[in-house]
Formats: sequence, C-alpha cells, structure tokens
Amino acid sequence: MADDFSELMELAADLTEAPAEALPFVKKAMRGTAMGIKKAWSEDAKVARGEGFSVAYAYSIDFDEKDTANGPEVEIGPNLGKNGGSAGFFEEGASVGAPAKHSGRKAMEANEEDFLRGIAVALYDGTTRAVVK
Repeated sequence: MADDFSELMELAADLTEAPAEALPFVKKAMRGTAMGIKKAWSEDAKVARGEGFSVAYAYSIDFDEKDTANGPEVEIGPNLGKNGGSAGFFEEGASVGAPAKHSGRKAMEANEEDFLRGIAVALYDGTTRAVVK
C-alpha cells in the first residue's frame, strides 16, 4: 500500500458504491484486521528493558470502532487512557540515537493482504445478500 494512503482512499471511494447489505460484513472485516494489527503492533512494540510507561507501551495498543457519516472507521494505536499510552514517540525513536520502532507501520503492512481479502469477501457476501433478498 502506498505511503500516501492514495490506494486506501480509492478503496474508500469504491466502497461507497457497495450495497447497504455489505456494511455489517465490511465492519466485521475491519474489526478482524484491526485485531490483527493490534496484536502485531503490541508484539513488536515490546521493549527488552525499561520501566513504567516504556514497558507498558506495548500493552496500551488498542483500537476504536466508530460509525461516521462517511461509513465505518477504525483507529488503531496507543490508548492514552492506558498506562504507557503516552509512549507513542517510540515509533519514531525514544531518544537521540535510539532506533525508531515503526511497530505500527510494520503491523499495518503485515496485515494488508488480510484486510484486502476481508473486504473482498465482505463485498461478495453483502452483494449476495442484496441480490438474494
């Protein structure tokens, strides 16, 4: 997927043409991928040493689902309400000379195929339901 998210925006535009019956299937696909990204991000974000929020950062990774005027959305990342949630700066490097983790980006890339497959199945199932109705 392109770094500028242009492909994701094209997919979002394509989904606006999907039948309404596809919505629950799309939400399910998004939730499944969000759980996969959360798990991969949390696993990669673990630090070998440290204390307090640095150790807790990996466990703060979470996701929120919401319905908007443009359709369903899922936000994945550190939950600021959880211990360690403010350590999101680890993604770009904890301090001068510390390597960036990029755990979120790696998790997204690792789950890209799952997301695309899930959306394809969701559209098929939703279209089938619309036609059979």
